[in-house]
Amino acid sequence: MTPTPLQIETRSEAKDSVLFHAAFSEFGQRSRQDPYRVALASPEMILKMMHLPLGKPVEFFLAWPLNAGNAGNALQAQPLGRISANVDSTGTRGFVGFFEIDLSSTHSEEVAHALLAAAENWLKAQGVKQMIGPLDFSTWFSYRFRIEHESAEPLESTAGSSPRFAWEPVNPPEYPAFFQSFGMSEIQAYHSQSYSAPAADARLPGSENLKKAYDFAVSQGFRFRPIDLAQFQTREIPLLHELSHQCFKDAFLFEPIPLPIFGALYAQALQRFDFSPSRFVQTADGRTVGFLFAFIDRDYLVIKTIAVLEEFQNQKLSSALLHPAFDHCFQNQITRGISALVKSGAKSEHHETRSKQFAQRDWMHEYSLFGKDLP
Repeated sequence: MTPTPLQIETRSEAKDSVLFHAAFSEFGQRSRQDPYRVALASPEMILKMMHLPLGKPVEFFLAWPLNAGNAGNALQAQPLGRISANVDSTGTRGFVGFFEIDLSSTHSEEVAHALLAAAENWLKAQGVKQMIGPLDFSTWFSYRFRIEHESAEPLESTAGSSPRFAWEPVNPPEYPAFFQSFGMSEIQAYHSQSYSAPAADARLPGSENLKKAYDFAVSQGFRFRPIDLAQFQTREIPLLHELSHQCFKDAFLFEPIPLPIFGALYAQALQRFDFSPSRFVQTADGRTVGFLFAFIDRDYLVIKTIAVLEEFQNQKLSSALLHPAFDHCFQNQITRGISALVKSGAKSEHHETRSKQFAQRDWMHEYSLFGKDLP
């Protein structure tokens, strides 16, 4: 088969940067089809991200039909795909993200490989030794592909009938296949699991044990408080920023993020979901030592993040933080819960293990992050 004639255009060499930014930021909305538009970022959000002061090398790429020329001819033709590449804070790893391909093209795999090759060559020129993706800049932003493994249990996820959520990766199945056929392999697995109460008037699985952990924590002087929305920007965001950076500094691919960008991410999430189940945990003298980041989405309790400072771990505080969230669900007749975006092998998996003692999971979504060593 004759290779498809393509032209790869970069932002750094674009003749018209305004048109390039417009073509790149709008491409996902133009090319992505249902049912894979659930988590799609708006062109306005993509444009803002393209102008973030990352403080590290970054490049953006568009693939055009050869006769389209470049973004300067955007009115006559549309791109076939896009990707970004950036160097991480260590200077040894490179991330590729914002990956989108026009799947209506019969040459979509060729386009994907051409973009991945362009990103790889750019990363090599930066001295990077490993290419990882999909990952938009850092793990604070969108990353991972949802993927169906052949070994997956015959739950709703494999039947394609379980929900797709805006807080999880939502992508066409071709995308991870493109990464794999390009020579990238899974370097880390993740998953989300859903559980439900055995009856409409029952509590979520594991609630009794969480109540015991909560009562014990209270007896030790710990206090639990909800997020103060009136002081969200001035008080809560700096607290979440500080605790996140202390608790996850050794996490896989962790990178610090400036407070203003961190705040913008949380403020955006706050507009989309009900965060009533979220909690901070404080010592008797008022020191905040951990938090639960949880919210309600489509009548599910979504457990997104549990963080406790290292010196206060092994005191059942992570379990205790969950009790108010589970109690909130019982009081509001919410009977379904999700442990969301859990890194396989992480400590937080023990909450899922306990839940399995009380109920069968309803469905499981699996995700992968891919990598490739560079010479």
